[in-house]
Amino acid sequence: MRLIKNRKIVDAIEAYDQNIERLKVINEVEIEMFLYNERLSAKLFDIKSLLKEKHSSKSPSLMSDRSALIHINLSYINEYINDLLNYSYVVKGNTFLFSETKQKALDLIQLIKKEYYL
Repeated sequence: MRLIKNRKIVDAIEAYDQNIERLKVINEVEIEMFLYNERLSAKLFDIKSLLKEKHSSKSPSLMSDRSALIHINLSYINEYINDLLNYSYVVKGNTFLFSETKQKALDLIQLIKKEYYL
C-alpha cells in the first residue's frame, strides 16, 4: 500500500478489504446456521411415512392429501421457527453487505481508472 500515494485510493482499498473480511465472517455464520437448520428440520419433520407411501403407490397422483402423512414433532416447532427467523435476518444482512461491497468495488475501479488514466 506504500506504493500508492493517493490517500483516497488507499482508503477505498482498505474499506473494500474490510467489507470482504466481514463478508467472509458472516458467510461462515450463514453456513453454520443453514446446517443447524437442516439438522433441526430432520428432528422436526418425520417424512418416513410419506416416503413409504410414495414408494408403495403405483401412481403418486392418486395419493390422498400427502401433507397429512408428514408427522411434525411439535417440541421442536418454536426452535425451528426462531431459527428460520434468525437465518432470514442473517441472509438479509449478508445480501445488504454484499451489495455494499459490490458498490465499493465499482467505486474503487472508477477511482483507480481516473487516477491512473486507464
